[in-house]
Amino acid sequence: MKISVLTYGFSRWGGGIDFIRYICTGISAFKKNSEDSIQLVLPGEDFQLYLKKFLIPARNILKMTLERKKTKWQPYHVFSEDYFRNTFSDLGKDVELSFSGSSYSSQLSAAVRFDADVIFPCIQPPPIEFDRAWIGYIADFQHRHLPYFFTENECLLRDRDFSNMLHRARHVIVNAQSVIEDAKRFIGDFPAQVHVLPFSPCPQIAWLEKDEDMCSKYKINKPYFMISNQFWRHKDHATAFRGFARFIHNGGDALLVCTGDTKDYRFPDYFEELQNLIDELDIKKYVYILGHIPKIDQINLVKTALAMVQPTLFEGGPGGGAAYDAIALGVPVIASNIPVNREMNAGDISYFVAKDADSLMNTLIARGVNRKPRPSNDKLLQDGIKRKNILGQAILDIVDMAFSDGNLKLFL
Repeated sequence: MKISVLTYGFSRWGGGIDFIRYICTGISAFKKNSEDSIQLVLPGEDFQLYLKKFLIPARNILKMTLERKKTKWQPYHVFSEDYFRNTFSDLGKDVELSFSGSSYSSQLSAAVRFDADVIFPCIQPPPIEFDRAWIGYIADFQHRHLPYFFTENECLLRDRDFSNMLHRARHVIVNAQSVIEDAKRFIGDFPAQVHVLPFSPCPQIAWLEKDEDMCSKYKINKPYFMISNQFWRHKDHATAFRGFARFIHNGGDALLVCTGDTKDYRFPDYFEELQNLIDELDIKKYVYILGHIPKIDQINLVKTALAMVQPTLFEGGPGGGAAYDAIALGVPVIASNIPVNREMNAGDISYFVAKDADSLMNTLIARGVNRKPRPSNDKLLQDGIKRKNILGQAILDIVDMAFSDGNLKLFL
């Protein structure tokens, strides 16, 4: 069996890259035989990409001007080919890295050249005449639950695209049962079989091999809670800051360390609003905003955190990437009690009422400022591999179904 893993739609943000790694490591951990081969199709640097680097920021400037908003040039962020080689280097010979162009069609073409039997995850259906088995992907229905974070046109397009996927694809993967329930609620009946990928936190070996003192590097001099989310409005840093401020003003003696990109393309002024809120709450000396830092630095900070705080109002998968990493490393998680977060079935998890700063304060107080000992590296790796094998088996079962259905379609 030849399997091509596409990265179109996932390769421009850290959570997407983590999801692709999640898939690749799951497959390679549970390959049914040595003849199975995996191709990871990554974006190459082409002329279209260079155009995007200029045209997309220029379009955003024009849009902000027309909306009478403060304009700011926001570069079109892309990762380099060297970054991808380094990021996926530990996959070794199990996965063949293939650099294509930056478009969806170029990634599909790379998979065809590889002679893939099954191609996934596809964030949009391939052309109707496409003759390879493929598996679709739907992230979430955030636009239905939080429509005020989207334009009316964005909501219409997402509904159209998701409906098209669920009616065109034979198989679709999602990260949570909540997504299936939303699909039935908002789309109605559809022919696609939708499969939930198992929740399977597993540490990378490199995370466990070396402990580096990140506290000295980032001048962190007290016990600390941590948030590792991009500063997007739906991640709800505002509630986290209010709850943490009440924790501090009630005698809590800890810091709050935040990592993640500070830009929200939908709300360019949001980070500035949060900085003003920190000043108003008088907690500036307790909140360390580090921004986007190297992944290994982030991981080493997670290891020594009191807990990972996940205040999000919406996620496509249980706990999001932040909770996944913390559980993989044996670090407690304090999460909002939204339905998708309730699907986490591993780790030391405490819940607080979403958007309720007092509830978060009480949960922080209950957690306390004494760091819990983490399980041994061997234990963490052993537990993670068990989960990863379950994930790999689930993915390959879906791949087999898609391949069988694809062959059946050719003979109909």
